[in-house]
Amino acid sequence: MNETILNFTNGKILIGETFAKSASFKIKNGVFSAIETNIIDDANVIDLKGGYLIPGLIDTQVNGGGGILFNDDISIDALNKIAKAHLQYGTTSLLPTLISSDVPVIAKAIAVVDDAIAQKTNGIIGIHVEGPFISKTKKGIHDESVFQSINDKAKEVLKSFKNGKLLLTLAPEENQIADISELNDAGIIISAGHSNANYERAKAGFNAGIKGVTHLYNAMSPLMHRDPGLVGAALENKDIYIGIILDGHHVHETAAKIAMRAHGTESFMLVTDAMPSVGSVNKEFELCGKHIKVVNGVCMDDNGTLAGSDLDMASALKFAIKTLGIDEIEAIKMATYYPAEFLGLENEIGQLKQNNKADFIIIDNDFMVKSAYIAGEKVYGNK
Repeated sequence: MNETILNFTNGKILIGETFAKSASFKIKNGVFSAIETNIIDDANVIDLKGGYLIPGLIDTQVNGGGGILFNDDISIDALNKIAKAHLQYGTTSLLPTLISSDVPVIAKAIAVVDDAIAQKTNGIIGIHVEGPFISKTKKGIHDESVFQSINDKAKEVLKSFKNGKLLLTLAPEENQIADISELNDAGIIISAGHSNANYERAKAGFNAGIKGVTHLYNAMSPLMHRDPGLVGAALENKDIYIGIILDGHHVHETAAKIAMRAHGTESFMLVTDAMPSVGSVNKEFELCGKHIKVVNGVCMDDNGTLAGSDLDMASALKFAIKTLGIDEIEAIKMATYYPAEFLGLENEIGQLKQNNKADFIIIDNDFMVKSAYIAGEKVYGNK
């Protein structure tokens, strides 16, 4: 494949830890072969008009989008549609997320995602299995009829993934520490969530290989003055990656600020927990046998229980910068570099650097996505 050159100027182009005003990208076989902070070809320059050019956003928790729930349509066609729905919001890499299901359904989902990655489906980099190895006390909207502890059959299925990354959300108190350690050794990325673990059990889980927490504060044992719980254990541990839903509804802005001040923003990851309503005009859907509707930007059932979100990654990034006042570069890393690092993909995606995949987006100063590129090819925006 011939090397292509893309030139950009008059913007904030995030290269490493600094913004450059102009840059030229040399791209070959879908990766950056070179990045220069000067214009190579004056005849072919894209004016960013003061906007941003940043790595493609990475979302580790996407239940659905474009009117489709992954649980209800486990197919490559559905994955394509979900990924396309999120592309308009700057997400170039995502983990389709399977909400608590029985083991045969998990096996099917893993196989479909494996096939999608083998077929180079744009945007799909793995799967997030959220439950069913979780706590009834902190079940949220999940269907507790399928809840179970990890057993030999479940381990066999979870270890069956071949392509991409497998992220597993579980409750450490509902599973054997030895099983958590075994899955970690098998290359599965483990996150604690939907958990009522006390502080000691949470720490034991971290020591066994749990690497992150799923949607901080939501559906987990809180920080109390005599039992710091899962929240306290996570905020204390600088090595733990923390997913957080910044939609202004799941977490109060003050609680978010306190958490980031305690832990540091390093290793915080913006996630959407997006439902089918994202990228769809239809703001109602079925989930676990319950009718869910979006009311004032919040997905909830008839009893008012939160059911994922109507959030997109560009809006989460905007909230982090405009509402929480997080440094622009650090906020962008929370949507790009830190999730890539969490998944062990920081030398493939999440940064604009030589030999990384040429995934990047252009957004304006109001965080509206103008165009998106995957492997150097424009896949969203004006042609």
